[in-house]
Amino acid sequence: MLLKNPSSANCLSSLLPDEELIINILKEKGVTGIDVICSESRLGPSKVASVLLNLEFEQIVKCLPGKIYNLV
Repeated sequence: MLLKNPSSANCLSSLLPDEELIINILKEKGVTGIDVICSESRLGPSKVASVLLNLEFEQIVKCLPGKIYNLV
């Protein structure tokens, strides 16, 4: 069972470098497709998908239809 984090500030303080990189891309670009995130981050598609899934579990990003992502 996943529990909601009490505040996103707590989540953001304990980010891994790849998570921080992807969050910064989303802050800069806004609603962004996974292909653009891969290109901008220079990370492989499987790594980006894994990081995005973790960020979804932490309720930091939201996946929209078409593998488009946005910050919550």
